[in-house]
Amino acid sequence: MTAQNAGEFMRAFRERARQKNAAFEVREHPRSGGRFGRLETGVLRYGEENAQTVIFLTSGVHGAEQAAGSWCQFDLIDRGILNELPKGIAVVLIHAINPWGAAAGRRYTEENVDLCRNFMDFKQDVPDPLDNYTALQPLIDAAPADAKDADAELARFASEHDVPAFYAAVMSGQYRDPDGVGFGGKAPTWARQTLEAIMLGHAGNAKRIYALDYHTGVGPYAYGSIIGMQTGARLKRARQVFGDWVLAPRENPPAGFIDVTGHSTDGYEALFPNADVMAGVLEVGTFAQDVFIQRLLAEHRMTRAHGGESDHPDLVQARRDLARFFIPDDAHWRAYLRHRGAQAFKQILEDATP
Repeated sequence: MTAQNAGEFMRAFRERARQKNAAFEVREHPRSGGRFGRLETGVLRYGEENAQTVIFLTSGVHGAEQAAGSWCQFDLIDRGILNELPKGIAVVLIHAINPWGAAAGRRYTEENVDLCRNFMDFKQDVPDPLDNYTALQPLIDAAPADAKDADAELARFASEHDVPAFYAAVMSGQYRDPDGVGFGGKAPTWARQTLEAIMLGHAGNAKRIYALDYHTGVGPYAYGSIIGMQTGARLKRARQVFGDWVLAPRENPPAGFIDVTGHSTDGYEALFPNADVMAGVLEVGTFAQDVFIQRLLAEHRMTRAHGGESDHPDLVQARRDLARFFIPDDAHWRAYLRHRGAQAFKQILEDATP
């Protein structure tokens, strides 16, 4: 995405809120008005004010994936699916929870944090990076001029240990290097704090919470998995809601899916200790893992070289390539995304309806 595109999506969200005359609020980002213009998170609520069941649908946890989540949210609004909810149920759309990342075209927040690694209790000790990450970090952080040689070494590691092991080394989450890949932060980010405040404000007294985050880039092309980070009875419950679409990285993980630290699912469960919480991630697949790693590292290196808000042409191109990985220029893929988004919401609503 670009700053212009991110602004267009937010204006479209605002306009839909105005047309529907629904309960609408905006949280302005601390860097709003800077390099990327106006940066906001929008919130749109449907349903009863004191509903005991609240369904949260969140877009843009990873900024570069924002467009996909926006389209899923817009589809539910435009088709009127949210207009007549069952008694006792409310739906809260959280649009662009990472607005800086969306405007910059980055996966990460303005703090260089992967928001899906940030839901940690930072009063406790955080885990050290995986040994493989530590060993590979000089290659991961290579200057753009040295990228070819570094990538050859990384490819050798992937060949010897397989691509999923390489993927896990890079993506599982680390809490040591604020400038590194997969950084989970040293404290809650603005995006996490804002998300938690929104959720508590809309469901502080609710008995049942459903939370669905929209993501892309993991899994087979144009196939929508539900990533369930639960185990045991909670995982069984997730499969009752979403069926065999659920893939569980923490229990008999399928090939290519890894466990991560500080996931949003963990955060939602901790936020509502006295409620029945069912959280999931809708992941609509795009291209191969090795393509993702190549583009992620290219963007990471260019950001290190030029800065997070630079308009250097090489950085702009790296971010454009990364965005195309997450959001394919394919009308059929986008149609499937909207279909699967509506389908996942229907599954939640069916489970939530008495």
